[in-house]
Amino acid sequence: MKFTMMIPLTLFILIILGGSVYCERPSVVNVGAIFSFNSVIGRVAKAAMEAAASDINADPRILSGTELKLIREDTNCSVFMGSIEAFQVIEREVVPIIGPQSSSIAHMISLIANGLQVPLVSYAASDPTLSALQFPYFFRTTQSDSYQMAAMADLIDFYGWKELAKKMSKVSFKLTLPTQYDLSDITYLLNKSKLLGPRVYVVHINPDPGLRIFTVAQKLHMMTGNYVWLSTDWLSATLDTFSTENQSSLKILEGVVGLRQHIPQTVQKKAFLSRWRKMQKNGQIHSELNVYGFYAYDTVWAVAHAIDKFLNEHYNIPFSFTDKLHDEKGTETQLGKHKVFDGGKVLLKKLKDINFTGLTGQIQFTTDQNLVNSDYDVINIAQMAIHGVGYWSNFSGLSTLPPETLKEEQISHYHPDQKLDNVTWPGGTTEKPRGWVVASNERPLRIGVPNRASFVEFVTESHSSHKIQGYCIDVFNEAQKLVPYDIPFKFEPFGDVKEDTVSTLGRLVMVVWLFLLMVITSSYTASLTSILTVQQLSSSSITGVDSLIAGDWPIGYQLGSFAYSCMTEILYIPQSRLISLGSPEEYDKALRLGPSNGGVAAIVDELPYVELFLSQQTDFGIVGQSFTRSGWGFAFQRDSPLAFDMSTAILQLAETGRL
Repeated sequence: MKFTMMIPLTLFILIILGGSVYCERPSVVNVGAIFSFNSVIGRVAKAAMEAAASDINADPRILSGTELKLIREDTNCSVFMGSIEAFQVIEREVVPIIGPQSSSIAHMISLIANGLQVPLVSYAASDPTLSALQFPYFFRTTQSDSYQMAAMADLIDFYGWKELAKKMSKVSFKLTLPTQYDLSDITYLLNKSKLLGPRVYVVHINPDPGLRIFTVAQKLHMMTGNYVWLSTDWLSATLDTFSTENQSSLKILEGVVGLRQHIPQTVQKKAFLSRWRKMQKNGQIHSELNVYGFYAYDTVWAVAHAIDKFLNEHYNIPFSFTDKLHDEKGTETQLGKHKVFDGGKVLLKKLKDINFTGLTGQIQFTTDQNLVNSDYDVINIAQMAIHGVGYWSNFSGLSTLPPETLKEEQISHYHPDQKLDNVTWPGGTTEKPRGWVVASNERPLRIGVPNRASFVEFVTESHSSHKIQGYCIDVFNEAQKLVPYDIPFKFEPFGDVKEDTVSTLGRLVMVVWLFLLMVITSSYTASLTSILTVQQLSSSSITGVDSLIAGDWPIGYQLGSFAYSCMTEILYIPQSRLISLGSPEEYDKALRLGPSNGGVAAIVDELPYVELFLSQQTDFGIVGQSFTRSGWGFAFQRDSPLAFDMSTAILQLAETGRL
């Protein structure tokens, strides 16, 4: 596509008096407005910016008779088109550019604005990476998403839905939708997410009048009491533009909690709302007002204040030609001849210095060229209506008091507690959802069970019925009854009956929701003890583990038990002295043979196994005191929320004597 460079001529009247030259202020100053006309934000912003321009041109206190003219161009939600429109408005000598509303388009236009020294002021581009450090000509008159994510993190922390013990939430899974997503994309992602543990969803997308994510979620039975749906401010911006006829759409949003950029309730805000309704009645506007309309209105006023101060000092708006466009790194980009705004750096400073009260509150920029205030409403959709349940600000966190009230009371060192009003959750419940599941019917908890040939009273698989049974299984079944939620599960035997379960476990650690059942003791430690024959008890010099260590007799241990590593690595017993035994029958034989006839002097094993063996054999006994080393218990996947609940349940079994 070929573009023709149109260079308008601006005429100035020169008056020479006493050797001095004066320039008359321009009659018109052009301000570019690049945004997507046919969008949730764009339809509202267009009317709001036109209203602001009209008010500015009717106010003799600003611009002193110079008309502010908006030069609008439609990006059609396209980065490519947005870049083309940026060059087209710059050719018309605009100072500055307002918009765009899309962060991705803002990234591209910011590069152009930097090169041509034209300030870019956006009322909707919220990406935190749009920083003044990288884009010195970029200003933001809306909230950065860095604050919105901080608000969301505080909200999640407030309700306790986090995987870390510290006050930091962890995003377990990120589900990314394509730019032009459809219902099948949403269905695929949500079905995929149902196989995961977390049930707290944070939805951060562009405004979607069709509310497609929630429509699909409802069809997939995901808008129930087991789920938590949190939304960034795209949802409130969308809902605020709904007409009364569209309020029925709120039915599928029952229980959703979201954020809305906070605007103080002032006389100016109420007056603008009344004016908006009149424009609707007159057919001038066909959309309800959302927060971006207020921000767009204030943005036009912000650039008007900066231009006014600029003209008061410089009178004219100078441009000059450049053959090459340079980016911030000094790289030359061949884009033909372009006009650079010679007063761009000065106007940049004027924008940095503005400070006035607009419809949205105080309009003043921080050093990184964001608004000084970062406040949000916390909203809850219930019974087909939007309810405010509190506020969030970057200085006080969550509160039921408006941020402007807290700022007044902050002078007296008032520090509010984190608090919100009652919330209705999906399914209509007022009880806070748990926010996660350890398993589902589609993907039950997989419990690894060692396939044992010895001491089968603890755990084994019946060869005839293939039923998993034993003491460990009984403990698990009783404990899971005390866990306050359902745990779909299935047992999976592993090992070849003689195999070392520790090495097998090493191969299973990648299994999702791995849960290894071992013997449970009330102290959560393994008690090691020694057993001898009755004859040895009366004649042997072995009196306990210390004398056993000091001697040179062979010592038996159970194959696969951690007793082996304990004796070699902690008690420093030579490996040559240790004899592996695989069953109670081998215990009996080795002890009866004794150390002189190819047997063992004693066996060191874990107390539950020893007690089971002694309950069936009366010719043996325990010598010395047992000693403990950590080793036995339930093993969970790292960060599994089930670990705490199962531990609590087992303690309850122990305290009641049922264990």
